[in-house]
Amino acid sequence: MHELQIAGRILELVEQEMVRQKLSKLTSVDVRIGALSGINPGALTFSYEAACAGTVLEGSSLNVDWIETTGECRDCNRTFEVVDLMFVCPDCGSNKIEVIGGQEIEVKSFSAE
Repeated sequence: MHELQIAGRILELVEQEMVRQKLSKLTSVDVRIGALSGINPGALTFSYEAACAGTVLEGSSLNVDWIETTGECRDCNRTFEVVDLMFVCPDCGSNKIEVIGGQEIEVKSFSAE
């Protein structure tokens, strides 16, 4: 379950920023996770809660913003949501598709006191 490692890294990054800003109580973390990231949002939330248990971070919440896969056709420049991993342009039928969204794994923000 690589989600536990990812949750640990998220907490590490947030803790570093909390120290820098002299904050002591974390209330929530907002992350953006793409459909192609290979991360299961439920497993990440569970792992986050497990990683926080017994620490000063316990009780904080993880808010996951799920980003669907988006592609752009290199032939007609149409931007579209990729459905069922079908990387074919719905307008012109081209398979020359560039993935422009859905690979994100990022901490967007956090709330702390």
